[in-house]
Amino acid sequence: MPKTKRYTQYIDSSHRIRTTIEFDVGTISHWAVQLEICSPEEYWEWVTRYDTAGGKAHRDRHLIAAHEEIVLPRESSHAIAFAQEDLRKQHIEYTQAYLETKKLEEKGR
Repeated sequence: MPKTKRYTQYIDSSHRIRTTIEFDVGTISHWAVQLEICSPEEYWEWVTRYDTAGGKAHRDRHLIAAHEEIVLPRESSHAIAFAQEDLRKQHIEYTQAYLETKKLEEKGR
């Protein structure tokens, strides 16, 4: 039976990185690393996510781009570490792009 490990790392009070890793017979079978922001309504919403949904590791940017092809390390543990580091280093840029796109979408409604 697959086991799942989940943990959350807070960057600051309004940004966090949530990681989910699924193991099957001791090997990583699926994973996701997601940058989330605390909205003004005080719920967490995702901004950018790296994951293996669809069978191939990729990056999704909420409202901006789905399934962006990106070169990631082949070994899952290294790809997870890469994703965590990228989200940590670029959390401000990813958040600003998401909020700008969200604002434009809301104006268009």
